[in-house]
Amino acid sequence: MTRVPLAVLVACCCFAQQPATFKIAGHVVRHPGERPIRGAKVSITMVQDRQRQLSAVNGENGEFLFYGLPQAKYQLRVEYRGAGQFFHELEGYSTAIAVGPNIDSEHIVFPFDTGASINGTLVDEVGDPVPGATVYLFAKTVSRGFYQTAAAGQSNTTSSGTFHFGHLAPGTYYVAAAGRPWYARNPIGDQPQIAVSPELYVAFPLTYYADGTTPEAATPLTLEEGAKTEIQMTLRAVPAVHISLDGFEENQQVQTSLFQTGPGGTHINVVGTFGINGMAAVAPGNYEISANALSQNQWSEIGSQAIKAEGDSTFHLGDSIKTSVTGKVALAGALPSALNVWLGNTANGNIIWLPIAKDGSFNSSQVSPGHYSLLMGNTNEFYIQKLKVEGAPFSNGVLEVANGAQINLDITAAKGMTNIDGIAMDGKSPVAGAIILAIPQDQIRAKYIPRDQSDSDGTFTLAELPPGRYTIVAVQDGRNLAYAEPGVITPYLAGGQVVDVPLAKDSKLEIQVQPRR
Repeated sequence: MTRVPLAVLVACCCFAQQPATFKIAGHVVRHPGERPIRGAKVSITMVQDRQRQLSAVNGENGEFLFYGLPQAKYQLRVEYRGAGQFFHELEGYSTAIAVGPNIDSEHIVFPFDTGASINGTLVDEVGDPVPGATVYLFAKTVSRGFYQTAAAGQSNTTSSGTFHFGHLAPGTYYVAAAGRPWYARNPIGDQPQIAVSPELYVAFPLTYYADGTTPEAATPLTLEEGAKTEIQMTLRAVPAVHISLDGFEENQQVQTSLFQTGPGGTHINVVGTFGINGMAAVAPGNYEISANALSQNQWSEIGSQAIKAEGDSTFHLGDSIKTSVTGKVALAGALPSALNVWLGNTANGNIIWLPIAKDGSFNSSQVSPGHYSLLMGNTNEFYIQKLKVEGAPFSNGVLEVANGAQINLDITAAKGMTNIDGIAMDGKSPVAGAIILAIPQDQIRAKYIPRDQSDSDGTFTLAELPPGRYTIVAVQDGRNLAYAEPGVITPYLAGGQVVDVPLAKDSKLEIQVQPRR
């Protein structure tokens, strides 16, 4: 007889008053290797009523048991040594456990991923530790179906120059570091420009592991599951340059930020303060200045400009380039107060929300150059029915924003989002954990691909689909599947099922699962 910890017995009795005798039981094992994990916190949450939760500590052999459960679906989660994971978790989706008659929910094997880690030391050119420096982590992943390189974490070095990133999924990572030499004497911002010895007027350039100063020169770190990687990085002080600004009125309040472009186009803020005297202690290199001015108690963007700082330089704010996205949303009836236009950067995953005013207008000068997918945001009712784009290319569901572009979007939105239910099958057997994709044929939404993951009984729900024709595709293993890339998804389309949404009333799809190619 397997010993059940007392904590499990006490916790599981909470549902015992329900007229049901169903159970969720199984073992938590370490992945890879399938060695039992003991002392983990195991929790279940009823999907239809998330206030109903139970949790317990599992047993010596990784076993857990919840009983007296009503027929329903439950989200299963394990927490262990500071890390948490849902059952078959993948990009925010997981496989729920179905409980009910003729459903086996008592032989679950929960493979708990072993996170990788990066431990590092940051030193200067003479080997002394660099404390208080900022270390940036970037991950090369697949997100929303796109290949992306995005910010994945940020840390500061300790007094001994060490840093740590833990609980990392397998994949490819890049590390960058920025700091200030402890001996540097660099007036910044509005401080008076005093004479400083050249040996002390120095700065560290943003440096990538192993020894590069541009994203292209960064050395990738490929981490396997559970890997513990040790690295050392060196920051080398270089003569600093001084950036001065003009082109604004005397006594005008100006806020200016300095950025460098990181992997995937991510902006990395350069530490320092702008004022009327500019910024000191900047290493030579390529930057972007973004400036805002205060006028009539309101801040407005002057614009941004790319600069190459090779020596002490003065840049004119009047030369700044303003990139803007404006437009109007029309729909029948009153506009919901929280409705916005959603832009998702396909290269780095950054998301921009453009709030919509009462008259349907929206505008932003905070959209960086890049490629964006586009849809209505903060709503489960409205979708883009018609779209007219001026000032930028729009093709296959992607808006191309160039530096300095003046873009106008004329959007007609409509109600009519719907859900479709189905079951993923392998022949006549339900398949758990398959990725389910609704590939739209409408070019406006070509890169907005609704998805789900099949539950333990094979069922799924594709939520918030606008009306239109779709190809429904089910794939056994969705990990790192770049389904928004035509070259990746095309081989699966022939094995999918074409449907017109909304479906006939009470219709339910049965989709055959394809093996991963």
